[in-house]
Amino acid sequence: MKHRPITKPLFLILALTLIAGSPGNFVRAESQETRDRQVTGSTDPSLRVEEIVVTARKRPENLQEVPVAITTITANDIIDTGLEGMDKIMMMTPGLNGMQSPQAVSSAFNIRGVGTLGGASGFEDGSISAYMDGVPIPIGQLDSHMLDIEQVEVLRGPQGTLYGKTAQGGAINITSAPPEDTFNARLGGTLGTLGKRGIEAMITGPMVRDRINGRLFLDAQTREGDIINTATGEPLGDVSRFYGRGSVDAAWSDRFSTRLNISYDDLDNEDNVFVGINDVNRVNTTASLFEQRETASLGLVNNIRLTDDLDLHLVTGTNRIDVHTRTLQPGLGNIPEVIDTETHLNQEIRFNGRSEKMDWTAGLFGSYFKRDISHTLNGSDNFGQPLVFDDKGDQTATTLAVFGESTYALTQTLKATGGLRLNRDKRTVDETVINQGVFPFYQPFTHRMDEEKTFENWSGRAMLAYIPSTSHTFYGSVSRGYKPGGYQFYHNAAMVAGPMPTPDFDESTSVSYEIGYKGLFFDRRVSFDAAAFFTTTEGEHILGFDPTNAQSIFFNVDSESYGLEMSTRARITRSFTLGGSLALTRAVITQDQVLFPEIPGLLPETVIRDGDDLPNVPDYALHLFGLYRRPLSLLDRDVSGFVRADYSWKSKLWFDATQNVENDAHGVLNLRMGLEDETFSLIAYVDNLTDESYFLSGIGLGDLAVVRPSREREIGVKLTLFF
Repeated sequence: MKHRPITKPLFLILALTLIAGSPGNFVRAESQETRDRQVTGSTDPSLRVEEIVVTARKRPENLQEVPVAITTITANDIIDTGLEGMDKIMMMTPGLNGMQSPQAVSSAFNIRGVGTLGGASGFEDGSISAYMDGVPIPIGQLDSHMLDIEQVEVLRGPQGTLYGKTAQGGAINITSAPPEDTFNARLGGTLGTLGKRGIEAMITGPMVRDRINGRLFLDAQTREGDIINTATGEPLGDVSRFYGRGSVDAAWSDRFSTRLNISYDDLDNEDNVFVGINDVNRVNTTASLFEQRETASLGLVNNIRLTDDLDLHLVTGTNRIDVHTRTLQPGLGNIPEVIDTETHLNQEIRFNGRSEKMDWTAGLFGSYFKRDISHTLNGSDNFGQPLVFDDKGDQTATTLAVFGESTYALTQTLKATGGLRLNRDKRTVDETVINQGVFPFYQPFTHRMDEEKTFENWSGRAMLAYIPSTSHTFYGSVSRGYKPGGYQFYHNAAMVAGPMPTPDFDESTSVSYEIGYKGLFFDRRVSFDAAAFFTTTEGEHILGFDPTNAQSIFFNVDSESYGLEMSTRARITRSFTLGGSLALTRAVITQDQVLFPEIPGLLPETVIRDGDDLPNVPDYALHLFGLYRRPLSLLDRDVSGFVRADYSWKSKLWFDATQNVENDAHGVLNLRMGLEDETFSLIAYVDNLTDESYFLSGIGLGDLAVVRPSREREIGVKLTLFF
C-alpha cells in the first residue's frame, strides 16, 4: 500500500528549520572560564535537568556532548514508570519499534526502519545489539535483563563500529545496579489484577572491605492469562517466572578491577498462542501450548590501567538458552513441538587511550553461536491429512572482527570522529528433515541441508561535532551498517509442501546520513534534542508469509527510511516535570519483487512493490509524560509523594511486507502514584488505563491470519521495604 503522509521535501524543510534554526545556532564559542561558569549555573540545582553520563562510545562521557542520537532512561525513570521490559523502553524511545512474539526469544526490534522486520532472522541475529554492563547479550533475552537496573541507553542509528555486526539499526546499553560498599537490602511484593503476583529481594554490601563488594537480586512473578480457550472453558496464558542475578565488583588495586555478573532466568509460559484476527479474545484448541525456557548467563569484565593514558578491557560473555515450546499456528491441526538449545560465547579485547586532543578505542572481537535443533510434528492438518515431520540438526555462526575509532579535537569547540570495523562471519547449517506423509500427492521424503556461507564486510562512521558551549551541541554523521545473511529458522517448505530447499538469505548493508542538535535552555531547566536522518538499505531482511505452507520466510529487499526525531524534558517547577518525544518516520520498500509464485486456481502470486510500507514501522509515534513530586508529612513522617502519567500513541502499521495483517493506530495511557522514604516505597499503578485493544504481532493470510493481542488493563500495587 502506498501512502506518503511524510514527503521528502516536507521532511527536509521541517528538519532543517528545527535543527539549523534552533536557538543554539546563535550561541558563540565560549572561553573555558565561561564554560565552567555555565556548568555551575545560577539556578537551584534541584531545578536543573539531570546531568547524565553515558558509555555509548565505550567510555564515560556527558550525554550532552556525545554526537549520537541517544535516549537515556535513568534510574529515576525506571522506578517512576515501573519499567521491567522492552514495552516501556519502546514507549519512551522515538524510532524504536518492536514485534513481540509469544516466545520472547523470537521478538524482533527495529530502529528507524532498520532491523529484522518481523520475528528474528536467526536467534543470534538482529539489527540491534544488546549489552549488559559492557557484555553482549542475545536480543531475545532483553526482557529478562530489565530488573534491578540503573540505566538504559538506546543508541539510534548504525553503531557497528563499536557494537558489531548486529548494530546496523542501533544498540541498547543496559547498566545494572552495582554492588555497593555499604550494607543495603530491600524486600518487595506486587499484587495486581489478571492474577499478577510478584516478590523480589535484594541484598548488597562489602564482601571484603575496601576490596570486594557483592549484590544479589532475586525476583519471582506469576500472572494469569486473559484469552478464553473455548475447547475447555478455561483461560489460557498463565505465566510464571523466576530470575536471579549475582554481581561482584573487585578492586584488586588502583589499576586493576573486575566486574562479574551471573544470572539465571526460568520462564514457564502458557501464553504461547496466536489467536484468530476476527476473534482476539478466544481460541479453540485441545493442544497443550507452552514455552519453557531456561537461560544462564555469565559476564566478566577485567579493567586494567596500563598507563595513565591507556586502559585495557577484557570482556568475556557466555549465554546458554534451553527452549521447549509448542505454539498454536494457522492451518495445522497438531502443533509442532520445538526443542532448541543455544550457546553464545563472546570475547572482546579492547584498548582505550587518550591524549590532550584525542580519545581512541581499538580492539578485537570474536563470537561463536550454536543452535541445536529438534522439531517434531505427529498428527494431522485441519483437513485430516497426515503430518509426520522430524527436523534434527544444528546451525552455527562464527564471527571475527577488528575495530577502531578515534575522536580528535580540531579546535576547542570542533571535534572529528572516524571509525572502522572489519567483519568476517561464517554461517553453517546441518539439518535433516524426515517427512512421512504430506497430502495425497506428495510422497514421504528425507531432505538434508549441509551448507556453509562466509560473509566479509565492514562498518564505519565519520562524525563532526560543534560544541560552542556546554549547553549546545551540533553534529553531523555518515555511517555504514552491516549484518550477515544466514539460514531460515525452520525447513518451512519441507514441513508441509514437499522436498524442496528452504531458501537462505543474503547480507544487508546500509548507509545513514544524520544531522542533530542537543540543547539546554533557561539555565539548564529545559532540554531539547532533535535528529534528522536518511538511510538507504540494500538487502534488508523482511518477513513474508508463504500461503502454500502457512509459514513465514525471510527475504532480502532494498529499502529506504527518513525521518525526524525530537525529545524534550522541562523542569517547570521544583515539583513538576513535563516531557516527551515525537518520531516522524517514512520507511518504504524501493523495489518490485515476487516473493511467492502463483498457484494456478488456488492462490495469486505474492508481490511487494516499490513504495510499499516496510513492516512494523509507524509513520508517527508520540510519547508524553508528566511527573509531579513533592515532600509530604504523613503520620509525623517526612515522605516524598509522586504522580506520573505516560501516554504513547502510534499510527497504523503492517506486521509483514506482504501486508496481510494491519495494526490500527492506538494510544496507551499508564498511571503511577506513590509514597516513599528511606524505609519504604508504596506505589499504585494502572497500565493501559483505557483498556485499549491492539496487536503486538501478527502473521497469516486473510481469514487465516492470526495475531498476538495486547494485554487488558492491569491495576496493581507494589510495596517495598528498605533495610
